[in-house]
Amino acid sequence: MSRLYVLGSLVSVGVVLVAQSLLFGILNGNVRPTLGGTFTENETPCKALSRTHKWSPACHDDIERLIILPALITGTSLSALRYVHEIFSRAGTTTSIDIPGPGLTVSWRLGLNETRFAEIDMRREAMDDAGRGGAGSRSEDVEDVYARQVKHVVFQRVLHQVRCPVEDIASITKRSERWFKICERASGITGLSSMSPLERAARTYLWFNAFVQSFADSYFKIEDADWYGICHAAGFEGECVKERFQVAEHETLAKLTKNRVRIQEIEGIDAALAYDIRSLAASYGYGANCLEHGEAQ
Repeated sequence: MSRLYVLGSLVSVGVVLVAQSLLFGILNGNVRPTLGGTFTENETPCKALSRTHKWSPACHDDIERLIILPALITGTSLSALRYVHEIFSRAGTTTSIDIPGPGLTVSWRLGLNETRFAEIDMRREAMDDAGRGGAGSRSEDVEDVYARQVKHVVFQRVLHQVRCPVEDIASITKRSERWFKICERASGITGLSSMSPLERAARTYLWFNAFVQSFADSYFKIEDADWYGICHAAGFEGECVKERFQVAEHETLAKLTKNRVRIQEIEGIDAALAYDIRSLAASYGYGANCLEHGEAQ
């Protein structure tokens, strides 16, 4: 059965932001609480949200400076977000990937509002575009691109896309050294860039998903997603055609790459880390078949 799980809102912060009050209904009768992020005990809810691109009327009093966009789907890098973007594009929904747009935005980068994190990445992309003769052909344009596309962008709805952890972690191991150094600065995980590829991928997976889960409105599993329902939850009812999503899903997910590690490999590195990943996986509804064999069902 396809599911979209609706999470609670941000109402209390501790050393670890644990599951909060469940304030919303659920599309199909299944509720999964948020596991929590990694905010410090001194952060208020609004301070915590300032590290995200999530819009909150109670926290944002500088509305004249903000670019308020409809919806963001985010998740860990290489968690299959490009396939999410392709499915919505094929189904005729207005969508963009990584660059904020007036329709549905799909991006792992925008899951985190950290200047040190997003600025480096977006500026590099702008300079790459300049090298190809695209936008940002002058140095000052790089600043304009970053400020316009990221700095003041907030989303009314945030949906969190998750994937079987052993497949997601295996994909993350392929990220570049530069990417892990950026994540180390953003996450505060000491020595992340010097860990083994598997350990740093596992810790990055746990950190990023727990962080996004702490403020996202809902989450869905890529393996059994109800794309038509997600389209409605994102607020694009006028662009949601069930038949188009059925065709788009069939054509797109067949290309989803299968990479996996074994949870026992992570246990061999750090049993506590493996336990936390098991707990997070269980909160998403993944069972032993996922963790042992990479099978979501």
